Amino acid sequence: MTITAPVDGDPIDPAWAQLITDAVNTLNADARYRAAYTTAGVEGSVVFTGIPTTLKTIRVSATCRGDFAGAATELMIRINGSSSGVYRHNSMFSQNGGAVNQGSAFAQTSARVCVIPGATATAGVFAGAHLVINGWDSPHATHLSMESHGGYLDAAGNQIVYTGSQAALITGPYSSITFLPVANSFIAGCEFLLEGLP
Repeated sequence: MTITAPVDGDPIDPAWAQLITDAVNTLNADARYRAAYTTAGVEGSVVFTGIPTTLKTIRVSATCRGDFAGAATELMIRINGSSSGVYRHNSMFSQNGGAVNQGSAFAQTSARVCVIPGATATAGVFAGAHLVINGWDSPHATHLSMESHGGYLDAAGNQIVYTGSQAALITGPYSSITFLPVANSFIAGCEFLLEGLP
């Protein structure tokens, strides 16, 4: 069957009208969950609560910077507000195009998502970070798996590219995510966009 888009003045093919109706119904039935937050000033953390526990995957895009007194700091994550030693992370990063470095940590109070600029980085430089959390609907008894990548380019020479994997050994259901710098606070203009897929 061929469906032809109508041209001005032509009668509308019923098959074309049905195609448009089906597309609109599909968009209206989109069950994705979305939330966003932008820091208005200095804030110690960004917390998303009430995230549906039935979502299978969470995706987060962020652009952020901290006020730690250094060129770089770290973006961290906690699940369900837990600050107990249940987090693990493993990462690879390169600074200024140099050799790839590896780092890992276990039994941590939060998991590292990305390296972000600190207070002495060039003014106006923010990191970009992407995070995927798989198994948000608790298909595993006590293991939430994550992966991330990001970095930033500072004209002063502190250029970072980062990729990592994280785990939270926490029993579900999961309903909240906290982002925080490893030290101090976020500055104004940090933006976090969260999307959940059913």
